[in-house]
Amino acid sequence: MAKRDVCLFFLFWLTPALFVNPLGYTMADSSLATAIRLVNQHRLDISPHEAIDVAAVGGQIYSGLPPGLWVLSAPLYYALRPIINRLPDDTTKYTIKSALQPPFEPARGAFYLQILLVWLLMAPLAALFQLRMSRWLAKSGAGPSTILGLPLIAGVGTIVLCYSCAYSKQCLSELLIWNVLFWSLNREACAPFGASAMAGWVLGLGVGVDYTAIIPVTLIIGFLILYPEKVDAPSFLAGFFGAVALLLYYHHFFFHNMTPYHFRIWPHGQIFYKGRQFTLDQFQKGPFLGILHPTWASLYGLTVSPFKGLFLFCPVLLLGLWGSVQGRRRATPLLVLGWLMLFASLLFDASLQGELYWSGGPQYFGPRYLIAPIPIVLLGLRYLRPTIPWKLLIGAVAAISVGINMLGAMFQDKMLEASLMAPLLQNPIAALAGLFLHDGPRIPILAAYGAAPSVQHAVFVYYAGILMAGFTLLWRSNRQPA
Repeated sequence: MAKRDVCLFFLFWLTPALFVNPLGYTMADSSLATAIRLVNQHRLDISPHEAIDVAAVGGQIYSGLPPGLWVLSAPLYYALRPIINRLPDDTTKYTIKSALQPPFEPARGAFYLQILLVWLLMAPLAALFQLRMSRWLAKSGAGPSTILGLPLIAGVGTIVLCYSCAYSKQCLSELLIWNVLFWSLNREACAPFGASAMAGWVLGLGVGVDYTAIIPVTLIIGFLILYPEKVDAPSFLAGFFGAVALLLYYHHFFFHNMTPYHFRIWPHGQIFYKGRQFTLDQFQKGPFLGILHPTWASLYGLTVSPFKGLFLFCPVLLLGLWGSVQGRRRATPLLVLGWLMLFASLLFDASLQGELYWSGGPQYFGPRYLIAPIPIVLLGLRYLRPTIPWKLLIGAVAAISVGINMLGAMFQDKMLEASLMAPLLQNPIAALAGLFLHDGPRIPILAAYGAAPSVQHAVFVYYAGILMAGFTLLWRSNRQPA
């Protein structure tokens, strides 16, 4: 069993590690700069020229993002600094030529650090979550195809893939949360005090990585408290509120406010998008951080539009929802949790002001703020009829979902380099499919270093072969009688 888990972990780790986005995300630059400054100079302030998303307080510039991102990246940079400092210094040609402002000068080592964070943090967390999901499916009596197929679809056939290939705050936060959830579900007995407290602390850390994670975290806490045989509720809650207390203290110490969003600035002050001028001040208007109410335009845009529609970027989720309906008589609290997470996340995102905000940014592949419910909703596939036509339909839709999200993994850096009004951002799936037909399979990190297309194609073929061979052998071993 141990060898099988190691093999499965490697296969799940391989995809985000191979398709790592060498440009990273503009949203992470300030956090990487903070981690590097903390290790090198024991300070948290950064230069305004090192990153886009920053906050100005008392004449100093800080990261405008939650502290969890630099808290997790600083130890890794500390351990790998001797290696990173020996790597070539000129990485400016690999940084994003962002549409939000002219290219900025990244912190020394940020280019290498965000790649290593994917290999050593994002991809392992994704593989661990998928492994735990697979274990839970096996414990609950699922068949071999489901035990291997559902976690694989969750990691490769949804937008989770694209965002696990970069140091993304949304995906990192959800990976922490999903690991806690499936770790708890896999327990045979109630977790002891220390383990329960640590599980709650990790959920609090998830909120410290991305504030919007408070929505799925609240629902998961309520869900797990219903199962006293899984976690010790008092210590679980103590761990969570302990982490939140540290987060609030950080806000109070540096910003004297509940959130640094009120201090965030754009170095150039304004953005023009579809004939309108936007600033972060507009995002602050409203009862709380610009949250008003959902609009029909945002609901359409986030569900079925070619621009950001979740069910177009991840069509297999529609079958997951239908499976939940089909299995409603056997519906478990976990399926109910998936529905609640989906609707809560959707209503929150659709309530942000203006397309630039509810879309999560035109340059990002799919609706990144709707990642949270994806693996839970996919569990509804188990309740679909096990007939040949249904199996063929599930296989076909899953293959389409994998193809769509592979496009995102291969070409996300092209989207990030595009201007806000670039045509490919309005219908990314069709535009990226055109790039794939023209260029063939693409490995972003090899492309960044100028590898020939033939080399990238060969690497992709080897990758696909390893994946297919590995999962075929595991599937056959699962079908053999004990």
